[in-house]
Amino acid sequence: MPATDPVPAVADFLEAFEDQVAGEESAGLRARRGGVLDLANGSAALLGGSEATRDQGLFQQCYTDSASGEALSRQVEARYDVTRIVAAYGVGILALKRPTAAGGSNTIDIGTRVELLGGAAPVEYAVTAEVLVSATALLVELPIRATTTGTGVACSATSNIRLADSIFDETFVPISLVCADGTDDEAPAAYVARGRTDQTAARVGYQAAVVTACEAAGAAEVVILDPGAYGPALDQAITNVYVADGAFTSPAPLLDACMVALDGVRVAGCDAQVLAMVNVPVQLTYTVTLWADPSKFNLIDLNAAIVAAALESFQNRADFWLFDADSLAGAAFGAMRGAAQDLTVLSSPAPPTPGFPPALPRYTLAGNAISITFSGPT
Repeated sequence: MPATDPVPAVADFLEAFEDQVAGEESAGLRARRGGVLDLANGSAALLGGSEATRDQGLFQQCYTDSASGEALSRQVEARYDVTRIVAAYGVGILALKRPTAAGGSNTIDIGTRVELLGGAAPVEYAVTAEVLVSATALLVELPIRATTTGTGVACSATSNIRLADSIFDETFVPISLVCADGTDDEAPAAYVARGRTDQTAARVGYQAAVVTACEAAGAAEVVILDPGAYGPALDQAITNVYVADGAFTSPAPLLDACMVALDGVRVAGCDAQVLAMVNVPVQLTYTVTLWADPSKFNLIDLNAAIVAAALESFQNRADFWLFDADSLAGAAFGAMRGAAQDLTVLSSPAPPTPGFPPALPRYTLAGNAISITFSGPT
């Protein structure tokens, strides 16, 4: 490992020389500034300081946490097999149109510039290939790229576009400009962190490696519930891996393929099993007590708000195998914006208790499976 002590500076070398001279027995030796000895001492101190700084820099380039530039890329690629994201140009298409083909045929050169107006300063793009325009063409599309690397150049415009260079037919006018963002140089800290994260995710026994292996075996949905997922009271010392296809069904060949794939990514001695998923439709019944007579409310709007809140509660949920009545009631209360005095929710099937089922349910809700009853205050 490189030393952690500060690198010797010029003053340190000067002081060392002066201490050495002071230790000599000869009374004729003096290391005063500007003296004969100081002429050799000063130049040597400058060289010593420069060499120490250079040596420190060379040592730093040998370690991932202190390397920079190309040395950092070599370190991370060798250690983590991750390629660095480098600055790149955004690319796109420029469309030009002319009213007639009287201008004939010719080429539009590489490097022809076009500008997008409307901002604080025009954003410039350039044609990336020589394009031949036929004698009858009224519309031509040109490949372009931003003239600067990085993000912030994306656009999709049909106006405020102008050619910054002359072309053979001046009747051509820009009618659309589309360009994607480029990429910025990846920051060293982000690059190293990505390499370490990828390495960790690929390690045997980690959930990311298990998910990747099951997906490679054909699974579209993978849920891993480790033994401690629901606390020590329910710990069965078995990791349950639930898999399904895109329709949340689990045919036997898929289960077998994932079980075989699991053997290559789990830790030896760790009990694990591959189980199925199943779709379970839910029916909800809301009983709503309003704070005033129902005739004073727009019941159609309240009904729609409750239905929307219920559907949202079941959509895009990471834990689709769980739901509870209290959360559904809370969502409905919020959607009604203070119109409800009391509200209860009943479901069929009943809300599940946490556990490790033999088949993981995916609870789904349709709009026509929601029943709502309104009543006035009692």
